[in-house]
Amino acid sequence: MIIYVGAFGSRHAVEVHAWTKIKHLKRKIVSMGISERAPPLEHRGRRLDDEKTIFHYGIKDGDTVRFLQPRSVPCFGRGSSQSVTTFGCRGSLLTVARNSGSVTKMVVHEDGSVRQVKEEAARDAGVSASKVQLIAGGVEMQDDRRLKDYGLTGDGVVWMEVEGEEEGREGGSQSRDGRL
Repeated sequence: MIIYVGAFGSRHAVEVHAWTKIKHLKRKIVSMGISERAPPLEHRGRRLDDEKTIFHYGIKDGDTVRFLQPRSVPCFGRGSSQSVTTFGCRGSLLTVARNSGSVTKMVVHEDGSVRQVKEEAARDAGVSASKVQLIAGGVEMQDDRRLKDYGLTGDGVVWMEVEGEEEGREGGSQSRDGRL
């Protein structure tokens, strides 16, 4: 059967069998020069697992699979407060870590404001920004300051504490019972 691969604004015909595994389809995509590496694929909004077959997903002759779009990450600084894909944003990767082990990643510019980072991290965590405190190098960050004021001029990590949650920034993350 012939299926199509939607890639970068074009469609490419690929011959496969119902029992073809997704990982083999990806290898074929690379060998045909459609993509330099094997990107994640989707069909009708569903991410395709490498170990499953074309048949498993109900992909039929004439159907189209697409490259999974990169996740949008916030990009802050130099007057930008919009969310853009990582491919279109220049800056440094900032990781905001929490005691729970969850992290928020965003692309920032050193001129980005602490307030923007705080609001995005709070939104991602599902909490109010007013309950969030960001810490860089053991120093509580002030909303009206810029990231560069805290030495964040390249890739970096800041700690996020949420009012009412157990603290754990000193000596690493801790579990609720205090063990490391």
